[in-house]
Amino acid sequence: MKRAFVKLLELCLLARRGFVLAGLALGIFSIARAQSVSPGTFPTTPDQQTGYFIQTVTVGNTSATNYPGVRVLVRDLPPDTQETNKVRVGNAHGVVNIGSSTNIPYFDFGPIAAGASVDFAVEFYISNRKLFPTPRYEVSVREPAITILPTSLLVTNNATRVEAGKFFAEFKTDQGRAYYVQYNTSLTATNGWRTSLPNIRGTGDKVLWVDDGPPRTESLPSTVGSRFYRVIVLPQ
Repeated sequence: MKRAFVKLLELCLLARRGFVLAGLALGIFSIARAQSVSPGTFPTTPDQQTGYFIQTVTVGNTSATNYPGVRVLVRDLPPDTQETNKVRVGNAHGVVNIGSSTNIPYFDFGPIAAGASVDFAVEFYISNRKLFPTPRYEVSVREPAITILPTSLLVTNNATRVEAGKFFAEFKTDQGRAYYVQYNTSLTATNGWRTSLPNIRGTGDKVLWVDDGPPRTESLPSTVGSRFYRVIVLPQ
């Protein structure tokens, strides 16, 4: 009777261990992520409208799981040791510190369906227009942060145009104030407005904003039937 009890206990422990191992395996499988990152050739001439050097980077979801979103880090940029060697990412959503690496530009985007890919237009400002970087892109799966704006004031704007499938908006700004562009498929909608990142810092003069698709907006304006815009300024 005692041996039978011990045997039963061993079987229970083995079964439990097998369950735990299976659970770990399932857990690892369920959170496994797979991405492909394919940077295009770095341009040697700037975009005529914006002055940025625009590199196309294709990020693919090669898994069987829909991604809630991704964060793309832009690494290996040359340090800003000289004004003539200054390189920055003009459409970065922010910068982050990881370990000993500081001020790494990033942008967030999502969602991305299983098997789908997205082309990102990464805008580089290069002060001397000669020393081109060799950026390295690092992608992690994460849900994009929700941008909640406080009570805002609408900026009316009629200076807009569409060229080569891109939307250009020009509007007057006040020095130091923060402006956001929002877009929707309906001009009269009371909800569903999406906020483009990053925000725009006022210069005291007119600024030019371009909708050239991800990561600034969810897609190129030419890929949707209609897209409406509004500009809001945060209260001082």
